[in-house]
Amino acid sequence: MRKHREKKNIMSRVQWLVLIAIGAILITLCCVEVMRGEDPRSANKEALARDLSNLALRAQDYYHRPISKGGGQGTFTGLTCDAAGLAKLTSKGMNVDGTFSILTAGCGTSVELQAVGTQLGTDGSLIFIRIDVFADSTYITFCN
Repeated sequence: MRKHREKKNIMSRVQWLVLIAIGAILITLCCVEVMRGEDPRSANKEALARDLSNLALRAQDYYHRPISKGGGQGTFTGLTCDAAGLAKLTSKGMNVDGTFSILTAGCGTSVELQAVGTQLGTDGSLIFIRIDVFADSTYITFCN
């Protein structure tokens, strides 16, 4: 009976070692895949698109907000191409992903925002993305 118990404990130890080895291999493979799969260029494009979409939502909020609460009351005209216009959307014109600005000043129906990234695009210049913002929709353009 004692031999049977020792044999069971040995099998249990071997099973644990196999499980630990498999776990270590899986963790290593996952780390290698993550390190290899993250292209800095595409990561920067995705981050810029996300940040621009957030600014677009703020621009739409500005459009719908009454003038008495600092909004445009049905127009984008207060969103000018200078620091004062951008300040109506965000307190920061840049972050780790890139620099943001208003490309085309707001008119009654739209405003155009832009982002310049930190990574070089396919044409050798910095990644550049534009987004046209309307009262109820947006249109994003990846320039490089």
